[in-house]
Amino acid sequence: MINRTYEPFAMGSFQDQPKIAELINNGDTIFLELQYDNGEPYISGGPLEGKFLLEHIYFHWLGNDTFESVNHTNSVFFPAELHLAFRNDKYPTYFEAARVNNGIAMLAYHYKVTEFDKNIYYEFMKALEDVIKPGAVAKIRGPLKLWDLISYDIHDYYTYTGTLTTMLCDEDVTWIEFNDPIEISENQVDIFRKLKAYDMSPMIYSQHHMLPLSNRTVFNAFILEDPDSGIPIYHSAVPFVDNLVGVAATWKPAEIQICIGIFSVLITTLITSARYIIA
Repeated sequence: MINRTYEPFAMGSFQDQPKIAELINNGDTIFLELQYDNGEPYISGGPLEGKFLLEHIYFHWLGNDTFESVNHTNSVFFPAELHLAFRNDKYPTYFEAARVNNGIAMLAYHYKVTEFDKNIYYEFMKALEDVIKPGAVAKIRGPLKLWDLISYDIHDYYTYTGTLTTMLCDEDVTWIEFNDPIEISENQVDIFRKLKAYDMSPMIYSQHHMLPLSNRTVFNAFILEDPDSGIPIYHSAVPFVDNLVGVAATWKPAEIQICIGIFSVLITTLITSARYIIA
């Protein structure tokens, strides 16, 4: 693995609410289709050359929590993965983009099993239970933003040129694999394992087995911090404040609301304690 410096990612419309969100069991895997009023989400920067538009989202999972998946990080294996397929906007269709270099970018996120359910996945899991059989389609009724599905640390990743894991297998795909896993519960992973394939067999091992790297070069990403790039860099006289601001810059709205709530409770408790002492 070779260290390489990249520009930060620019992500657009990841916070937009889609007008339609549907899960589709096509007999091979589960697709999440999102439709937007004002244009689909896009990504640029990092190892990408140009602007890439969201095409589709699909999932891979295993029959247990220890088997190897398509991709791995430092020999740590995960029970499921989320793949976001993006098309270079220079090409009018996904299939045209898939046949050229720098045409397709795949963002890969790993799922890690934890004790508690991931609440923001609640409506997604409800719809997933409605697409057990092949050919089934279910709408996600509650709010579902793309940003809520993924992990927030978009700076810690590695990248390489590889193949698609569904449909075409051209070796011209830019893979971007994020190291920060998405935490979901064992119960939520088990819902994936209830899904049926086109022949009504359990839809497990819903992926190609891990492919050898061959002569591919894997790059470990370092983010370029250029004072002239226009990207704001916050500094204060207290290092703790610098760290807090830096982390907060990547927080999602839900996480910010939780922090505000915690601080509000702390402030209220301090005020109440002060009044009690004064009295």
